[in-house]
Amino acid sequence: MLERAAAAKGTDKLIIQPVDWTNTLGVNLGFTNGSTVLNLMAQIGPDNPEHGAKATVAQSASATSETVRIGEQEFLYRSDDGLGADIPHYLFWYDEQKNVYYSIMDSTGSELTRKDFIRIAQSMIKQAGE
Repeated sequence: MLERAAAAKGTDKLIIQPVDWTNTLGVNLGFTNGSTVLNLMAQIGPDNPEHGAKATVAQSASATSETVRIGEQEFLYRSDDGLGADIPHYLFWYDEQKNVYYSIMDSTGSELTRKDFIRIAQSMIKQAGE
C-alpha cells in the first residue's frame, strides 16, 4: 500500500484495500492536517473473555478532566495545556452494549477545541446508531 500511496498523483492519497480477517481487537485511525494529528480509536472492552481489557486514562498534574454527557452516553474529556503535553485533548467513552472503548485524541499544536471533540463524538455515535 505504501508504494501505491507514494505513486499517487497530487494530494489524493486515499488507498483502499480489503483485509482478510474475521476478528479484530481494535482499530486506530490517524488523520493528519499539517502538523496536527487526530487519532480515533476503538478497542474491545472487558466483557470479551479472551481478549478484553480494562481501560485506564492517565492524567498529568497539568491536566484537567470532566465528565461530559451526550444523550445517554457519558464521556471523559481531558485537557492538558501544560508544557510537553503529547496529547492536549482526549475524549474517551465506553459503550456497554457493544463492549467497546472509544477514544479521540489530538497532537501538540492542534487547534481543535473541546467543542470540536464533542462534535466529532456526536457524529461517531450517530453513525454507529447508538
